[in-house]
Amino acid sequence: MIDETLSSQLTRSIESAQTIIILLDHNASFDQAASALALVQSLEQAGKEVRLVVPELLPGLDQLSETDRFQIELGHQSLTISFNYSEEKVDKISYHIGEETGKFYLTVRPQAGAEPLDPATIEYSHTGAEADLLILIGVTDLEQLDQLYFGYEELFRNTTSISLHNFETDFGTIKIDTSLNPTVSEFVFALLENQNLHISADAATNLLAGIEHATNRLQSRAATAGTFATVAKLLNLGARRILPIAEMPSRISAKGSAEESAEATTKMRTKAIANLSTEVPKMNGELDLKAKKVTNKKANNKSSKNFKSKKRASLK
Repeated sequence: MIDETLSSQLTRSIESAQTIIILLDHNASFDQAASALALVQSLEQAGKEVRLVVPELLPGLDQLSETDRFQIELGHQSLTISFNYSEEKVDKISYHIGEETGKFYLTVRPQAGAEPLDPATIEYSHTGAEADLLILIGVTDLEQLDQLYFGYEELFRNTTSISLHNFETDFGTIKIDTSLNPTVSEFVFALLENQNLHISADAATNLLAGIEHATNRLQSRAATAGTFATVAKLLNLGARRILPIAEMPSRISAKGSAEESAEATTKMRTKAIANLSTEVPKMNGELDLKAKKVTNKKANNKSSKNFKSKKRASLK
């Protein structure tokens, strides 16, 4: 649940922001990544310009929708051109814009007798970042953001920020403790619902995936009645269950991996065949012994009959 005070703060921050940057750190969980993607999708539907950045690309998210939205560079406002420079070797730097081509020309003229600039040393990059609102999900320490923080300290200092974590962080204009929610995706769903933001089928699918992953396909004791209520709402919004079968708990995988189960089955079959090969000769031996006993018994009965016949004949 989001109380009225928090709801008002979120509304003011989101409505007044046109450019929003959502940040995760390199330890982000599947649940956090899924909820961040859903947040991007819903905020963009509201007409916001949104970017999603992480210090490094996160593995294991292929099943989620629009994972190509993750970026690893915060700055993208300005194009920076850099090259090896030695003041004593440069005579003049000038530029002009071609009227017909519309191109920008930068000219670096070397000193007389000096080597001209080596084009192989020229590098291009984007720098500078501007935002009206920062949303940090699961970020414990700003320095863990690495290149997303160092060099951009002023941006973090002067921009309104919302921090979502399972405890109250030391940073953030609005600090939200999500620990009362079994998953981050559940809280983000509540946030989107509270702010009357549209939740597309893709966003609902990402949120459902985050919940299922964090609750072991809803089998974890952390899943509450509220969790199932949220899942029902997401399914009604068109969410699809996307986690692969390999991640689904089963009676076999509960005792070990699929490979271990296959190996155990093979061992059981081998043992059964070995037992069968031992038991068959044994059974045949027992049958032979029984056959001999039956034959001997018949022979004894016949001998007994002959003896009795002879005895009767002698008495006559």
